[in-house]
Amino acid sequence: MRKLSLLGILFFTACTPHVTPLRSTRWNGEGERPQLLNKHIKTNEPIIIQSNDEKVEIAQQVISKYRVQNSFIKTISKKSGIIFQSSSLITDLSSRLETQALALDQNKASSWLLFLKKNPDFKLLNYISPIEVIFINAPYLRPAINVLAENIWGDLTSVSFDQHGHLLLAEKVGSHLAAGFVESPARAFPRGPKKSDLIPILLSRKVQ
Repeated sequence: MRKLSLLGILFFTACTPHVTPLRSTRWNGEGERPQLLNKHIKTNEPIIIQSNDEKVEIAQQVISKYRVQNSFIKTISKKSGIIFQSSSLITDLSSRLETQALALDQNKASSWLLFLKKNPDFKLLNYISPIEVIFINAPYLRPAINVLAENIWGDLTSVSFDQHGHLLLAEKVGSHLAAGFVESPARAFPRGPKKSDLIPILLSRKVQ
């Protein structure tokens, strides 16, 4: 019964609609390429994948040192230069966000204990990432405490909660849809779980 109730919670929270301030761009080499990065919009160090004569770089937006869930910049380049770029970024930022995230980060350990106390069904999951502060968009952009969980079937869920231990969002990793394409921020062990850490990747495929 406890497993069934947990499945219900995960299904409900993953399917609950929410407003996102993420703005998407897509450039295929025609016209002027958008200049995405500036003093307000920053990313973490990109993951670089080399394939034949193409280089793919994938980075995630950060506010201060905290990543923005489902954000990304994906760039494909050849020796001649950049040939493709897509993104999903927050462009309207408030100075309060960084202060809120820093305060949340200082108390994340005690908030984690509160979360498990208030949501005992989540004790059944296997947590495979460190507890961290990220920015989520549910129902508005705000910092939250986040951890990556794995259920008994091996499915990954990104679980986010607030400083009082209240569940804010439980979202299957790789569920972000872009118009015309599926571009899914996900995490993977590049050399297996025993030899490497989880890193952010972006999965893309054409929607038929």
